[in-house]
Amino acid sequence: MSFNVNEEYMDIAIIGMSGRFPGANSVEGFWSNLLEGKDSIKRGQGKAADKNEGYEIVNAFGKVDGMYEFDNEFFDVNKREAMELDPQERKILEVTYEALEDAGVNTQRYKGKIGVVCGAKENEYALKKYFEEENKNILNETSRMYLGSSIATRIAYKLNLQGPCLQIKATCATALAAIHTAAQMLLNYEADIMLAGGVNLSLNQDNYAYIEGGITSKDGYGRAFSKNANGCVPGDGLGIIALKRLKDAKKDRDNIIAVIKGSSVTNDGKRKMGFTAPSIEGECETIKIAQLVSNVKPEEIDYIETHGTATNLGDMVEINALKKVFSKTYNRSIALGAVKNNVGHLNYAAGAAGIIKAAMVVNQRRIPPVINVSEEKDELIDTPFYLNREIVNLDKKENLIRAGVSGFGIGGVNTHIILEEYRDKNNNIEKEVNKPVLLTLSAKTEKALINYQNKILEFVRKHPKEIENTAFTLQTGRNHYEYCTSIIVTIKNGEIEIDSSGINYIEEEKFERNIGKTMKLNISEKYNEENYRDSLLRVAKAWEEGYDVDLSELYDIETVKKMSIPKYCFEKNVFNYFSIENGDDKEFEITSKDISIIRDIEKEQEKNEKLPSEMDYEGIKDHYEKIVVCAAANYLYKHEIEFNKVYAIKDLLKELKVIPGYNDFARYLFRILESNGYVEINNDNIKINEPAKELELNAAVEQAKNKYPDFALQIEFIKNCVLEYDSVFKGEKEGNSVLYPDGKYDTILNIGANTPDITRKPIYINAFPKVIKHFISKKEKNKKIKILELGGGTGIITWPLLEELRGMNVEYYFTDIGKSFLVMAREKAENMHYDNVIFKQYNIEKTYAEQGFEKEAFDFIISMDVLQVSYNLEAAVNNLSGLLKKNGIFACVQSFHTENINYLSYGYAPGWWNYESDPIRKGKNIMLPSDEWIKLLSRLEYKNINIIYDSLNNKYDKFGFIFANRPDRVEFFEPVNKGIEGKIVNESNAENNKEEISKEILNIVGTTIGEEIAEDSSLLEYGFDSLSLLIVSSKLKEKYHINVSVKRLYEIDTVKDLVAYIKQCIFENFATENTQTQVEGSENNVTQLLDIIENL
Repeated sequence: MSFNVNEEYMDIAIIGMSGRFPGANSVEGFWSNLLEGKDSIKRGQGKAADKNEGYEIVNAFGKVDGMYEFDNEFFDVNKREAMELDPQERKILEVTYEALEDAGVNTQRYKGKIGVVCGAKENEYALKKYFEEENKNILNETSRMYLGSSIATRIAYKLNLQGPCLQIKATCATALAAIHTAAQMLLNYEADIMLAGGVNLSLNQDNYAYIEGGITSKDGYGRAFSKNANGCVPGDGLGIIALKRLKDAKKDRDNIIAVIKGSSVTNDGKRKMGFTAPSIEGECETIKIAQLVSNVKPEEIDYIETHGTATNLGDMVEINALKKVFSKTYNRSIALGAVKNNVGHLNYAAGAAGIIKAAMVVNQRRIPPVINVSEEKDELIDTPFYLNREIVNLDKKENLIRAGVSGFGIGGVNTHIILEEYRDKNNNIEKEVNKPVLLTLSAKTEKALINYQNKILEFVRKHPKEIENTAFTLQTGRNHYEYCTSIIVTIKNGEIEIDSSGINYIEEEKFERNIGKTMKLNISEKYNEENYRDSLLRVAKAWEEGYDVDLSELYDIETVKKMSIPKYCFEKNVFNYFSIENGDDKEFEITSKDISIIRDIEKEQEKNEKLPSEMDYEGIKDHYEKIVVCAAANYLYKHEIEFNKVYAIKDLLKELKVIPGYNDFARYLFRILESNGYVEINNDNIKINEPAKELELNAAVEQAKNKYPDFALQIEFIKNCVLEYDSVFKGEKEGNSVLYPDGKYDTILNIGANTPDITRKPIYINAFPKVIKHFISKKEKNKKIKILELGGGTGIITWPLLEELRGMNVEYYFTDIGKSFLVMAREKAENMHYDNVIFKQYNIEKTYAEQGFEKEAFDFIISMDVLQVSYNLEAAVNNLSGLLKKNGIFACVQSFHTENINYLSYGYAPGWWNYESDPIRKGKNIMLPSDEWIKLLSRLEYKNINIIYDSLNNKYDKFGFIFANRPDRVEFFEPVNKGIEGKIVNESNAENNKEEISKEILNIVGTTIGEEIAEDSSLLEYGFDSLSLLIVSSKLKEKYHINVSVKRLYEIDTVKDLVAYIKQCIFENFATENTQTQVEGSENNVTQLLDIIENL
């Protein structure tokens, strides 16, 4: 067989790729895992290994996360239909759309034909539904639609693809056979773009059956080409690649990832031992034909992504077939890849994983390591092939990188594809972009647009030199939807400046009216930044209204090109017919309709509140910042320190006598001075400059109070906090005693009541009850709803919410780490006649099981500005997920930023500086920004994540709501018997104490934390915190006129020692007063006092 073909005609470009693989929900994640040499098989997820007659159950599988997640609204699929659809159809719809986006194809404007060829495994979802559930109506019309024949046609229908549309089944060779077929259709000019690949999703993703002599691994590890290989591990995945004729891709400025030089598909016929066995002759012939079609010689191949099933027969046949093809090639010159070792055998999608990996190899010129091979098979000795155990870098190779990809299906279908590196002459041209660039983004929902905007801006910050290509891709390679925004980005001195138009919604009628209308830019030839920006703003407005804007004037078409950038952010709605609580757990699922209602509530509340803003107190932020700097200077400069001397920070802290608990507070003050140029910090050293006159605290305070008299109370309180730094930092005074004088909240509450709130918090605090009521109204009326509030404190969100829900079937858990808060809350609940509230202590740093809580107990977990006091925010939120019922709601009224002025006072609060131990917040802000919250919750696999703030103006992003549904996969904790921890108990364990004074002390301590105290117990068991001890100290002072050191109380371990210490203080106080003053009264009074002292 010989070929004489035009090479350019035969070349097919891969211009886009997307997929879902074990351990990776994107191509980027998949490639990263491969480079790390990561084994992505999940092990031990199912029941314990089980031996049955003739087979064993092995608890390992290449699992794809989020199999049942689907953005049904994006694809205009109603919930009922989504529940019926095979998960394979749902996921491949999303992945195919992503592949088109990755290829930079705007299907609304593309005038060529787009086709699809793909394959999938059997529709297990429908088969289980119709057979296992004894549905006898299997032959009805609807059921036939869902038995696996509609995957390709549904893609074409939903994405309006009008080119060839085929579904292929060739077992393990399916995906590569689909790609071969798609390439041939392009060569025949049956289409202009083809999408091709495969999907394999299984209902059981926990384990598989091992049979002696079968193809599966006995121990759950895939070791292709290793001496100890014993079979493959099954896995799931899906992948789609977008193809175009190379000459067309070059003309369209596409992102050409790799070039398909040629491919072949053959069958073994009867040239093998049996139907399921592989054939050396069949595999050898297939590879040779592909090389001939490609006009690529064996010695020009650098890498082969093998079929690599890790079966003894399969590996031996494949190696021998390769040896025949490459018999004249240099020894150990060709690297063999075995992706199944990483992710398992993906069956119908195996070829998709293989070709995507190989495309990345030739594109990035790097070969990931082969894993799980301790000693390679003898058949590889003295051959052209090698297994690299570390990354191989091909940068020094001058020639184009070429790779082969094999896929061999049970039954005899053999496929092989040859890939070649594509070199763009403009690839190495680095352009400095000095003029503004227009980024255009749109989505079908506001939430999706916000998430997409965050992803794009993060991408631009990481890749500033690609900003023009990013803009070009967005403008020419993305569909245009109703929710849209335009962002003008300028890079100056390496810094990125962003000017956003805000999110706009185009009414459907107006959008449809404008679609298809064109607009010219008419930009002046003479560049002027101001005029150019004005032109961009006009273009942005027209684009947002649906016009087809000709953007050719914005770019040098010879150097700009499309590139792979972040793709659409799909909603993660879950549709699983076989869910244990099918339908029941859907009632609290957060939908786009819910978010729209919440935004309406927020907007209405903002109109009702009529709150002042920073704009009403112009310049107040500057005054506050000046106070902050003066406060830091006031603390540091009052000590005898040497100016212009370099101190080790730890030595300076020691010289200032700062106790360990306040090191972070002091370091924060140093950083404030550094950021304003008054000190210099280099690593762990600090140099203190001469003090400046403008750093006078009293002057700054008085200026602020005079200019903003409405804030005088707050400013004075902050000043008083600052003046106590030295005594608190040295441990001479308890920080809480400054925040809460005499253990009472009167000062804080008085300031709050008499100071304008310009933080917008009241909008969300007062809207929150209505939002929770909205969600509860979705639930069946007779079902009890359980709500857990974290860190209830003084009840800022508690009491409005309980009042809103009064009369509803709600069980409300009020929790806090401080028992004094629980006591006050219980008293208030009794006074307000809330009999549905349970009071418990809860520490967010511990697991719920340690604290007497059961898993999956709550419909809602709510909080307001609490979680930031954790040492590790991500771990704390992760621990909470197990408390939620399936699809339960995580809901927070949350700050996303706090100003420096707040640190000056609340830095005294217990837990404030914990964030300095948190890897994601250390050295930043105690509050996590909204975009970082989205990333955190996404990492923990929370679903339907929504951050809502300032829906009216999309401007004030420092405070708002967080809503998310519980992850599907949750780490559960086993119950731990911790005695009384986590409970407020009413039983008395105390022995009757005859000493009246001991009984009084025990009563004071007990009423502070809401429990009767046993004298022989540990204080730790009762959960005493510094605030509780401060209140105890205040009550003792009021009753016995003694000053008890809170610091000393905090050091005491047992109730008995606490009582003894307090008695000692009373005795010492009495003795002092008796020596200094004449006590008037009868002998009986003195005797009475002596009796009390004797009993001490």
